[in-house]
Amino acid sequence: MSSVPMEVVFAASLESESNSEDRVGLFSYVNGQAKVPSTWEKGRPKGSKNKAKSVSCEKKQPRKIYPEFVNLTIQRQEIDRDSRAIIRRYAKLGQVHQQQDSTMPQPSVSKRTVAVTAEQVLKDLARINLLQITGVDPFETSPIALEPYMHDLLFHFCTTLWKNIYSLEGLVGCNPIAEYWLPIAFNDPALLHSFIGCADVYVSGYSTITDASRGLKHLQAAISIVNQRIMEHTSVKSLGTLAVVAGIALLEKGAGNHDHWRVHMQGLKQLVELHGGVECLSSEPLLLNKIYSADLYGSFTTGKTPYFRREIPVHFNTLSGVSFRSDGFNIVQKQIGLDNTIRDCVHQLEDALVFWSEFNDPCLGGKKDATAKVARVRHLLLNVQYTLATAIYQKKQHFDLRDQIHEFCRITLILYSCTLLRERAPSSLVTQQICGAFQHVFNSLLRPLYSAAPTSWPLPLPLDFCVWATFLATMTVLPTESNTKDWLLATFSRLAFSKYADIHGRRDLRSRLEQYLWVPSIHGPGVTALEETIKWSKEGHRR
Repeated sequence: MSSVPMEVVFAASLESESNSEDRVGLFSYVNGQAKVPSTWEKGRPKGSKNKAKSVSCEKKQPRKIYPEFVNLTIQRQEIDRDSRAIIRRYAKLGQVHQQQDSTMPQPSVSKRTVAVTAEQVLKDLARINLLQITGVDPFETSPIALEPYMHDLLFHFCTTLWKNIYSLEGLVGCNPIAEYWLPIAFNDPALLHSFIGCADVYVSGYSTITDASRGLKHLQAAISIVNQRIMEHTSVKSLGTLAVVAGIALLEKGAGNHDHWRVHMQGLKQLVELHGGVECLSSEPLLLNKIYSADLYGSFTTGKTPYFRREIPVHFNTLSGVSFRSDGFNIVQKQIGLDNTIRDCVHQLEDALVFWSEFNDPCLGGKKDATAKVARVRHLLLNVQYTLATAIYQKKQHFDLRDQIHEFCRITLILYSCTLLRERAPSSLVTQQICGAFQHVFNSLLRPLYSAAPTSWPLPLPLDFCVWATFLATMTVLPTESNTKDWLLATFSRLAFSKYADIHGRRDLRSRLEQYLWVPSIHGPGVTALEETIKWSKEGHRR
């Protein structure tokens, strides 16, 4: 047996110091200190240049998206426990099928397929993706079968095009299409069809009213559903039915189909009478606004009395004889003496201007209760437009110079209301007709100025008012109406640079225009663009 070197360690300690003499040589032995290997530090050996990956570089796991329950109805209703279980079960089964399809082995791609050009691959990929999408309503909650292009049009209609229909509400971020009309449309197939058709018409620029396209198909579907309701006497008094007829009437007037607009307005008037008249719809201001807009646009373009009547109270300032807030209209009142109709419209327009002054001034807290203020402004503008639409001075038996001046003021205030609204719907035909009427009336007023060269301004109206009215017409006229626009620019130049005006520079011109109804955020950019155009045309005339 080989001897193995060993080391024995003894720990000697005295139990007590008192009796250490009695126990000399007696020691108690205990085990020595255990030799435990030192801790092993994990890591790389010394001198290694590899660095550990930071936490930020690690790929984060994507967050799981859990399905949520969306209520597309206008009523607040709770989904019970059994319905939730059924929905989760079907959603889970669909998810399992999708995962199985994604994990299936793909066929090998040949070299000939790889050699296809990138452009052809993109075209095939787009076609394949469209074929894979069978619908955008997996639970079939929509009243009609939605297809991908319908979803795109509705999304564009609710996120972009609504500002062209509700320009005032867009100033404060209130979207009536998404917040009010869309929940109703998802319970009314006719209204949903009309929204899709309207969106396609707006995108294509009214070409689908006459062409056979998707927009026309949806509009015809909406009309057929409404006709079926009328024949069967079902859902005739629903809000969706009234909104469909009013919206299609607006589109027909925008496309210039006056006969179709007249048919829709006659049917709309009968439907409103079934409700008890417009007074019974006072609790639905957005629906009334749509009905009134369809009525007013047709009245402006045809020059006839509107189908609906609107009770408009006379302004307190008109009854009490209070002067205007604008200095320019006080001068007009002093020179010609405006009648109560025009005076009342000016007072209501001045009340509407308070909204823009409060909204643009951060110190006044204009955005507080902004939705209610917008509703107030739209109410005032509707009152003004209905008053101006019914007060047609040309139909008087004795149409003298005073009536001619009041007709010119009436058309000018209509143009001013159009600059405030700036709503696209049937604006093309409306502005064309109104600017044409403005040109006709103004030419008759300026005939003494053209026929002779009087030493002073021949009209009872102030020259600054005529310059302001012509400026409003230049803001409203469409670029496609080249003849009318050229006449307006020439008339504005002749008035602004005439010897009667005595206008010195742009600042003087702007200060004279601001004497009348003026919104800096709306009319300021318009007068700047007009000044540049007039300056260019004047320099070109000199050359």
